[in-house]
Amino acid sequence: MAAANLVSLFNPEKLIFGGGVFGPAGKFLPRIYNVARKWGQPIAMKEVEFCVSQIDGEAALLGAAYLAMRAVNPLNV
Repeated sequence: MAAANLVSLFNPEKLIFGGGVFGPAGKFLPRIYNVARKWGQPIAMKEVEFCVSQIDGEAALLGAAYLAMRAVNPLNV
């Protein structure tokens, strides 16, 4: 239901599930989509793609590195 709410509110192109906690649950993604489709805004649910992150638990580290690089050199990042 949380995924349906996110899709209905923000109308994203893609909803990426990942991180150390979600990683092994990737096999449930089709089931999550089917339940979200019941609760979400119908047009938005047809246009969104649910996928599993390719960077697993490294997302926070990569995001922090990006912000640090941007703070040091904001025009070239």
